[in-house]
Amino acid sequence: TAALMVREGFADALIAGASHTTKDVAKAVIYCIGPQEGKSVSSCFIIDTGNEKYGYKGKFIFADCGVIVEPTAEQLAGIAVDSGMLFQKIFSTSPHIAFLSYSTYGSAGGPSVERVRRAVEIVKEIQPELMVDGELQADAAIVPEVAFRKCPDSPVAGRANVLIFPDLNSGNICYKLVDKLMEAVAVGPIFLGTARPASDLSRGCEVEEIVLDAAVISIMAQFQNEEVRS
Repeated sequence: TAALMVREGFADALIAGASHTTKDVAKAVIYCIGPQEGKSVSSCFIIDTGNEKYGYKGKFIFADCGVIVEPTAEQLAGIAVDSGMLFQKIFSTSPHIAFLSYSTYGSAGGPSVERVRRAVEIVKEIQPELMVDGELQADAAIVPEVAFRKCPDSPVAGRANVLIFPDLNSGNICYKLVDKLMEAVAVGPIFLGTARPASDLSRGCEVEEIVLDAAVISIMAQFQNEEVRS
């Protein structure tokens, strides 16, 4: 019912999941609200690690952690663009987008590495103003000292704040490890590429998580409404 209200314009955004599975919420979002034209629906988490040494004052966007199992190069590029735009809106600062891999600048090979490299090329073609680089290992992406040794000429390495994972396995596992081991604050999953803003909640969510999700989704809805009016 809530997703239909959003689709028909009776509500600006959707937050669900406190009493429903992610699978059910994703189905409602994809089939009722639907994707934006030419986009695939994916998802991200806004992560506050509390460690201001990394990212943007300890804050990151991780994507995709919840929807596309094995994204194509084109889908990875779309995830990166959507994640970067969201980061800009939420934090009012420039995103530094790193495409993660087990390889840094050709240190290893394989199909997933080639897919990541192609995704980087696509983003540079369609959004040349975005600060993006890859393929980068996680330490090279966020640790300045490692970045200096492995890829000193990278515009992103050592200061990435948007991390694009090569597949759902790596993204979902990483976000859960960071969330639990670091006791980080994780907001989401927030759906990307949808016709209207939408977010999922854990069935074990606390009041604080609901409030944070609502704040992010409200900002997204406000930006979207302003874009429509303009």
